[in-house]
Amino acid sequence: MASPATEIHLANLPAIRSHSSAFAPLLGSSSPGHRRLRARAVSVHPFHWHRGLGVLHRVRQTARYVGSAGADDRHATETARILRQLGADEELVVAGILHDAAKPVNTLLWHRVAGVLLGITPRVRARLARGESTFARYLDHARRGAEMAREDGASERVVRLIARHHSRPATEDERLLARADREALP
Repeated sequence: MASPATEIHLANLPAIRSHSSAFAPLLGSSSPGHRRLRARAVSVHPFHWHRGLGVLHRVRQTARYVGSAGADDRHATETARILRQLGADEELVVAGILHDAAKPVNTLLWHRVAGVLLGITPRVRARLARGESTFARYLDHARRGAEMAREDGASERVVRLIARHHSRPATEDERLLARADREALP
């Protein structure tokens, strides 16, 4: 658990404050002028509890990391560095650099947090990923990034790795990319 000095309350971050109406059901006031996320009690089967904890950890990592300018570029560079350190070949390193290239530049923090939370509801996430809104393009960035890489002449291996980087890893390459992607966050 983070110390109180380093703990981040998502509701205090500018990206969420500017869209607080979108978070109205989740936000509550703990004191005048101070909005904090309010947890709602939910019944969770013990089998799924570990998955929920993983999602909450990812939300916290995401909020901490994307709060600063250039986070996506640093993430791509760090992912590639970790892959090199793990002994990955050049194609895998290229996939690491390009895996998030299709994320919209105007992606806000709430898009990222909601995207992580929607990871536990794949059908809802797939439905919301249709369309051209920033949120839809963010949710669909793996598929769109793979298409961009294919159009730019990337190998089928790189295209496949980019397309599957948010899916459960099925190959050693996918496991390495997933590991580097996770470790590239603080």
